[in-house]
Parts: sequence; structure tokens; C-alpha cells
Amino acid sequence: MTVTPEPTLATPKKNSITWRAVFIGLGGAIFVAAYTPYNDYVLNNTAFVGSHFPVGVTALMLLLVLAVNPILARLKPAAVLRRSELALIWSMMLIVSALPTSGLMRRLIPFLVVPIYSMPQHPEWEKLLTWLPGWLFPSTDHANDAVVTNFVVGAELDTWAAVPWGEWLIPCVAWGMFYMPLFVGCFLVSVLLAPQWIRNEKLQFPLATVMLELVDDPPPGRRLNRLLGDRRLWIAALLVILIHSIKGLHVYFPKVPAIPLQYNLSAIFTEDFWAHVGWWVKSGKVVFTMVGITFLMAREVSFSLWTMCLGYTLVLAIMQHQGVDPWEAMRSQNYGAFMAMGVFLLFAARRHLWCCLQATVGRSPPDPQDPPAMMRFAVIGLALCLTVCVVWLCIVGQPLWVAATQVIVLILTWLVLSRIVAETGMFAVVQRWWAENFLTIPLLKALSPQSQAIAVSTIMPVVNAKENIMPFAFNVQRMARPLAVSRWRPFVVLGVLTILIGAVVSGACLIAIYYQRGAVRTDAHVSMLVTTSTTRNIVEYADKPLRPGQNPVHMAIGAGMLIALAACRVRWAGWPLVPIALCLATSEAMMTMWLSVLIGWACKSAALRLGGVAAYHRLRPVFIGLVVGEVFMAGFWMAVGAIVRASGSEIGPYRVLPNIS
Repeated sequence: MTVTPEPTLATPKKNSITWRAVFIGLGGAIFVAAYTPYNDYVLNNTAFVGSHFPVGVTALMLLLVLAVNPILARLKPAAVLRRSELALIWSMMLIVSALPTSGLMRRLIPFLVVPIYSMPQHPEWEKLLTWLPGWLFPSTDHANDAVVTNFVVGAELDTWAAVPWGEWLIPCVAWGMFYMPLFVGCFLVSVLLAPQWIRNEKLQFPLATVMLELVDDPPPGRRLNRLLGDRRLWIAALLVILIHSIKGLHVYFPKVPAIPLQYNLSAIFTEDFWAHVGWWVKSGKVVFTMVGITFLMAREVSFSLWTMCLGYTLVLAIMQHQGVDPWEAMRSQNYGAFMAMGVFLLFAARRHLWCCLQATVGRSPPDPQDPPAMMRFAVIGLALCLTVCVVWLCIVGQPLWVAATQVIVLILTWLVLSRIVAETGMFAVVQRWWAENFLTIPLLKALSPQSQAIAVSTIMPVVNAKENIMPFAFNVQRMARPLAVSRWRPFVVLGVLTILIGAVVSGACLIAIYYQRGAVRTDAHVSMLVTTSTTRNIVEYADKPLRPGQNPVHMAIGAGMLIALAACRVRWAGWPLVPIALCLATSEAMMTMWLSVLIGWACKSAALRLGGVAAYHRLRPVFIGLVVGEVFMAGFWMAVGAIVRASGSEIGPYRVLPNIS
């Protein structure tokens, strides 16, 4: 099959990073960082980010492309934003999307206060203060109403000045000295490995492909580019808009009939073996965005995703039917598969990495398309960032070997997450293991209580994979690749600046929201329940250091299966299963999206079988239209939800996309 040509940015001139693009990008990044916590936790709206294809950010970019640019084209054609500028603006908003909620702040901020508040009810939790330095917390006194009590129950403060910023300054700076180098290091990993994935392995990057096509320049004399000017796209988009309009109206006006996009057979399959079949098979839902993205995937990738998901479903049902609890085994196999995949990715990139190392010491330049200075900066900068992270952990109290292992495993895990997003386009990825067992693999079961407390405390805020910094960074490298190469110095500076500004703005806004509303009314599931559960597990580890962690046998099974799939993929060109799909087989994201992936795969297979590549190209705008229509409606109902909540009503909101946590 002929690979569909992907849109690329024309080689930019020296002024491609324009000041107006920088200011608009920074303004957009600040807006995303500030508004996302308010949208998600005050308005309880559709998640503004929520995945690696953030609907809020995409809706803002559609506003620029469909409204602002056509107006500029009519009034002052020279002022129209070019696609290199739009790519830069979108890139800056993507980078900051990793910070405001699940990527960092959602779990970090409550962890600094809620355990302190709960210590009178759980005196044994005071051990936490013996394992972690006091300067990591705004206050270690549970009786401090201004800092601790007001955070949890809310003080309904009228001004930001009433928030105890002085007490928060030191812990915010302290935690920032760990997470900011870690996040900048992730950005530099994307700089280092993007040439390998884009040019050498020719990954499709489905999400970045959609983004690039949406910001493509229009032909001369046209106000919309070829994709957005295609009638087929708007027919599909209008169909999705109609469906979600009716469904949204049903939420606010129940007399309006709802259009079902799901089925539920749970009441039928209740006996014997069928009772153990996963809920995701008994009740499926169609997500138009995922159907559209799947149509852009390579067929073997989409085929692997749904077949492995259903295959594991069958295995789980058989094990449960035989009275065996499969979930610990599945978690361990998933962990082993992730680690094996990470090693395999580094092995596949060994020649590229060796050239980069050679360029660093000035012996051999990398590929001529990659400036040696850029590769040298990425290698040295990454080494410095990871060294700072290890030193920080050691200062906090972590042994050197544990600190180094923790940072390496984090980077390796996030590299695999990035590969999943780049190769499959799965915009929501959630793995099957958590911070408490992230480092409790057999070789590390002898961790001291302090080491485990430090490991869990620093991994827990970033363990959620659905808004991770590194996949965002790789998509940014693909979308703005020529810009990121020819103007790499200002591009990297803007990336780092965006991370720093985003962290300050999102952290301050979320802290202010907590003091205004209280943790008990702000994302209480995570801020109270998850935080207290995590703290309980940290403390209990001291008494039960050998509690079940990762099972070595099942870890080996997971790693072995992935290595076997990779070997078959390399050995036989026609092998239908790709190894990366194994890492997703038991994830909640795949369980939620499998039906949509199956539909997208079936549509693409039918198009290629019946009409060949020409039919695929004709239908391509239709399936991108599904994405555009659903993103537009997500933004529309997000705005409606904000207006309704601002009026004091508790009705709604209507969430267009599923919430995968």
C-alpha cells in the first residue's frame, strides 16, 4: 500500500519564529495553564486537556484557522497567520497541556497538604514527616488553619492576596527543582530521538498529521486550506455536530430524545462463562474522534490494537471462570512489556544515538539534516537535567542507586508512552500500574520505608499517562519539524520557557482554587480519596515491606511476549501484529476505545479492498471531518457548560468525549 504523503511545513525563513506568533503562543499557553483547572474542577466540565489530543487546545486552534484567519484574509491579507506560525502557537499550547491537571499538578498539590490535615485521625502518618524533609510541605502543623485547614475545607477567600503564598513559596521551588529538569529532559529526549522516529522509522504520527493538515496554508485566493475547504469533511463534521447537538440538548432538556452511541448487553451476559467477559465488550461506545484517527493509522497497527485487546479479554474471562484472579498477572505482564519495549526502542535507535554521541565529542556529525550543535545540546542538556534529578533525590534522602534507577525507569516508561502515541495515535493512554508498585520490582523489594516514601511521593504526581509531557513533545517535534531544526535554538528556548511559565501559572491557579473551594469540593476523588489512599500505602509499606509488588514470572512473560512479537515483526514483513499494541492491550483506554478502533479499521480495510488507494484518499477528508466535528462540539458544549454553571445551575455538563482516568 502506498503511504499517504504527510503534510510538512515549508522550510521557514529566518523570521519564521515571529514575535506575534511567540506572543500569541505564550498567551495561549498561559490561558491553557490558568483556565484548565477552573474548567475541570470548578465547572466540572469536559476536560480541557484530558488526553494527548487536547480538545480545548484543538478547539482554540480551529477558532484561529476558521474564524480569525478568514477575517484577516478579508481585511488585511498580509496579516494572515502562516502555517509555521500556527504550528508554533499550537506547539506551545501542547507543551503546557502536560502541566495543569493529570500531568503534574492534579496529584502533587493535594499531596502537600491533605496527609498533614488527616494526621490527627491517622497518627501513624506522622512517619511521613520523618521520611520526607519538612521543606517539601507548606506546613507540617495540622493545626495551622491558614495553610492546612483552609486548603481542605475552603476559606472562600475573595482575593489572591489572602492565599498564604509565603508558606507555599519554598515547597513550590523545591519540587520545581526536581520536576522542571525532568520535564525539560523529556523535551530534549524528543529533540534527540525525533529524527529517528520521523525520518528513519517513518512513523505516521496520526495526531500530528491531523494537526498539520488543519493549519496548512490555503491556496492563493482561498480563505480555507484544501482540507477545510473540502465538502466531504464538512458533511461528516455536520453529521457529528447534529448527533452531539441532540445528545447535548437531551442533557439540559430531557424531553429531547437522545441518540445512542453505545450498546449495553450486560443484562444478557450474566451466567456462567459470559458473566466474566469484560464490561468493555458487553457495553461499547463509539467515539468519532477515535474512528477518524484509526482511519489514518497503518492497518496492521489498528488491527493489532483491537485483536490484542479482545484476545486479552478472552484470556481474562477464562482465568476468572477458573477462579483465578488475573489482574495482578496482567499488571505485571504490562510492566514487563513496557520495560522490554523501552529497551527495544533504544536498541532500534542505537546507530542514531551513537552518531549523536559522536557528534557531541566532535568526532562524527549526525545526519546532515540535523545540526550537530542541536544534537550536542540535546545530549549534554539531557545528561545535566537527569543528573539534577538524581542529585535532588539524593538530597531528599534517596540512595544513589535507587535515585538513578527511578529516573531511568521514568524516562524509559515515558519513551514507550510517546511511541504509543506516535505510532498508534491513541490519544488517551493509561497503564495498569501505579506509583506504589512502580519500583517494587523483585530486585528493589528491599527498599527502606524512606526510599519507598520518596519514590512514591515523586512518581505519584506524574504516573498518570494520559497527559504526559514526552508524547506532547514528540508530537510538537513532528508538527513543527522544519521549524524545530532550522531555528532550533529559539525553538528550544520557547519550549523550556513554556514549561516554566506553565508550571508557575497552573500551580498558582490550582492552589488558589483549593483555598477558595476546599479540597472536599474540588476534584475530591483525587485530592482526598486518592491522596489518602496513597499516603496509607506509603505508611503501610514500613510494616509490610514484602507485600505483593510486580510478579517476576509474569513480568518475564510480558517481556518475552513483546520480544517475540518484535522478532516476528523484524523477521517476517507480512507479520500482522505490531509489538507496541501489547503495551495497550489491558489499558482502560483500549477497553474504552476498542469498538471505535475496530470500526475505523473495518472502514479503511473496506475502502482499500473495494476501491484501492484512490478510495482511501477520497474518504480521508470524511474521517478527518469526524474528528473536526467532535472537537468542535466538545468546545461548544464546554462553553455552554461554563455559561450554565456561571449562572448558578447544576444541570449538566454534557461531556462529548469519555473521561479515562
